[in-house]
Amino acid sequence: MYKQECYKIFTKKSIYFVFAIIVLLLVYVNSLPLDMTMKEELFEELEETWGGPVTEEKVSLAKETMHASDAGTVSNNTFESRATDYVQFHVVSASMQKEEQSERVQMREGHLVEFANGTYEYREALKERDMLLELGETHGFYLIRSWRGMFELIEPVTSVLLLSALIFIGITPVFAEEYSKRTTDLILATKHGKRKLVTAK
Repeated sequence: MYKQECYKIFTKKSIYFVFAIIVLLLVYVNSLPLDMTMKEELFEELEETWGGPVTEEKVSLAKETMHASDAGTVSNNTFESRATDYVQFHVVSASMQKEEQSERVQMREGHLVEFANGTYEYREALKERDMLLELGETHGFYLIRSWRGMFELIEPVTSVLLLSALIFIGITPVFAEEYSKRTTDLILATKHGKRKLVTAK
């Protein structure tokens, strides 16, 4: 009975299709660059240099290093250099977002002068200006360890659920075939249909 059930499973093309998908997913995950997760100790060392709110010194130094890397004068083939480029890119991006926020505040202050006091447009501009000012110096490079811990908790659970779903999809045709051929009632009516057959499946 066990041989028969194994034969039914391994003669299905869907099993090999799902197996191929699992292998491709494993290869894809292993090919992802490690610096995307920021789990390495190197990022903690980079946080000591580049961490905190953005400053003009950090931004100018990051731009100089990035220009040297683009020009080829500095090698970026090692993990350390790629991680440093990754952090410097975030520092420069944070400075650009800071400038955009400052320009938005100035634009809204101009609207406060333009619109009449008490109108909907005036209240909208005032509220947005006050909200942007309350944000303060939020732009910079930070390692959010609580998020990292949460994703470390989610990742293994997600992998188990994904593999379980793929296995379920692959084995489903084995059971669906008996229902489609209407042989389920005949199997359950046999001597071992309700006990040994269920265990074998």
